Amino acid sequence: MAEYVYREIDIQPFRSGLSRLAIRKRLLLYFANEEPGEGKQDKTSRYRYCVETMADGSTLWIVRPGRRNGNDFRIEVDGHRFGRSKTPKYEHIYDDLRLKRDANPKQYAKLMTLIDAVYACTEFKPQQLVSIGKKFADVGYPCDLVVGLIKWFLIEHDMNDWNTFGRDCAFYRNIPR
Repeated sequence: MAEYVYREIDIQPFRSGLSRLAIRKRLLLYFANEEPGEGKQDKTSRYRYCVETMADGSTLWIVRPGRRNGNDFRIEVDGHRFGRSKTPKYEHIYDDLRLKRDANPKQYAKLMTLIDAVYACTEFKPQQLVSIGKKFADVGYPCDLVVGLIKWFLIEHDMNDWNTFGRDCAFYRNIPR
């Protein structure tokens, strides 16, 4: 498999509490400034946008082009593996959340409150996530990573399915409750 060169751009902080429309507009402005490609393979313009840095120092990236082209992107994490890949899938999130739910249902309910806040594009105090994360320190992936991944999966749906269902998608509805 060929190694491609990506232009890396840090667009942090991408704070919580922005509306779906504001998030979409902000990303579209970055995407609109990308240089056009000149063909396939090594002639394709490629971008990695650093969107979040986790408490453990790992970084969350959105990578373009995605698999569906257009406004699509894929999510990668430097510092964690998901199977043999640095690209998480929905099932990795679902499996991790089930582990957390089974380990501590009371704290899981609090975690779900924060996940629902991400869905609703409302702010919450970062200390809330830190506090809950400590309760799950030995269970699966770090909570800030899981919440960050959920946030960016939802944003991906907003970017690709804006005129239909956006973040009100099967991914969110299938999160274990």
